[in-house]
Amino acid sequence: MKEKVYFDSVKEKHETFFVEYHPPMNSVPFATLHINYPRAVNTKEVIVQLEIQASKWAKKYPVPVMASAFDEYGDLISIGREKESSHLTVIERYGQYEKHWNLLKDDEFPVEVLDTTFLLSVYSDIGYRTQSDVTKDAHKRIKPMRQLKFILLIWAVFIPALIAILEFFSPTWIAVIALAYSLWKAYQQWLLMTGRKKKSEEDIAKEKEELRMRHHHYHCEQNPNAFSLMKIENFKRESKNRIKSEFDSLPESN
Repeated sequence: MKEKVYFDSVKEKHETFFVEYHPPMNSVPFATLHINYPRAVNTKEVIVQLEIQASKWAKKYPVPVMASAFDEYGDLISIGREKESSHLTVIERYGQYEKHWNLLKDDEFPVEVLDTTFLLSVYSDIGYRTQSDVTKDAHKRIKPMRQLKFILLIWAVFIPALIAILEFFSPTWIAVIALAYSLWKAYQQWLLMTGRKKKSEEDIAKEKEELRMRHHHYHCEQNPNAFSLMKIENFKRESKNRIKSEFDSLPESN
């Protein structure tokens, strides 16, 4: 059984949008092409660019392409009124590039697209990772988490248990130290409450932040519907900013 491969995506910037091309992944018999618009766009322009870009990439790499367009919020641009589907598939048959505004069945795609050797030859200029690489990387990521979990286990379980054991078998002088510490903490609190000790800037900032969080939590509970709408608006704004930043960061295509 041949090892699975995962290809990198390819991004290309144009004047009003950028595209992201994804080679086929494992059992998927086509590549995917996303056209991302960082600003509002009309449907007719979207249709034109889908046909141009899908044909271009299908010719660049001899693999069927399914193309879709996304708006400035990362949502799929619906062109159902103009076409049968919002997805365009371009596939080469007998030297001709067919455009299908409908979803094709798996058996309508060439079988060689599922062959790893074929894909490696087609995408020789695109980086990729094997299943072994992905597994190794996952183990590297999991290892620190396991170490952190072990440390938390020690602090949450073993340290309290050890303290309890020491308290049970400890001499009287340890209990005296613990009592003295508790009295000292109470004295410090008394100084703060009576104004004899000024709070540090760090303590003041912490109290303000806690008060602000409680204030927000209270009002969110009072109007959960408005809070849900606010979250949606925040997500949309973050998506819009992310897409625009990605567009601005890409170099112009030749």
